Amino acid sequence: MARGIAESPEAAYQAAVEAAGPVRQVGNWVADVVREKEAALKRSQRTTENDAATPLEFVYECGEGFAVAHRIVKRTTKRIYVEREPWRENGDLHDDWRDYVRRTFILDRKEFEDKGKAKRSGRWYGTYYADPAIYDAEGRASAFRPEYLSILELPAGASVDAIHAAYRRLARKTHPDHGGDAEEFKRVTAAYEKALLSGGHGASCFNVSA
Repeated sequence: MARGIAESPEAAYQAAVEAAGPVRQVGNWVADVVREKEAALKRSQRTTENDAATPLEFVYECGEGFAVAHRIVKRTTKRIYVEREPWRENGDLHDDWRDYVRRTFILDRKEFEDKGKAKRSGRWYGTYYADPAIYDAEGRASAFRPEYLSILELPAGASVDAIHAAYRRLARKTHPDHGGDAEEFKRVTAAYEKALLSGGHGASCFNVSA
């Protein structure tokens, strides 16, 4: 192992090779922490009464019986930046730079504002809502919704035209030729075929209002 201070990551890597032979870089987490601290210190210096007075906006991570608020940090033309950590108005403070660390994730702004919800990018992440009431309304509707409509992300009462449109959208998203997951594409296709076999009748058996 090589230790010490280098002028650059490349110089550090070369020093390690010279000291220990061929090496494998396993990450640069120390540098990441240093950059995070520097950014937090700058943010603390920029914090003013005007910044503190900025209206609080939230998105909500919802589940059965709970809704966790996450603060919106910034909006751009296409994106919404949201704090990863849940919002705690009177949370524990460190009284140092750690109180200004902001780790964020991104939501698509157009999708969020059009639908009142958006999925956080990444396979294992869920959907975030503008209002928990939207999630509750979806839950009530899903109680009367066939599974194939749920897979197609359609509400109960969806028309045949809506089924076709949903399949085209999801097929483009999940098709392996476009970088999608093959199993998810098969699942979407099977749901689409079931929806067509219903002739729309299964989709329109119920008329649910939020």
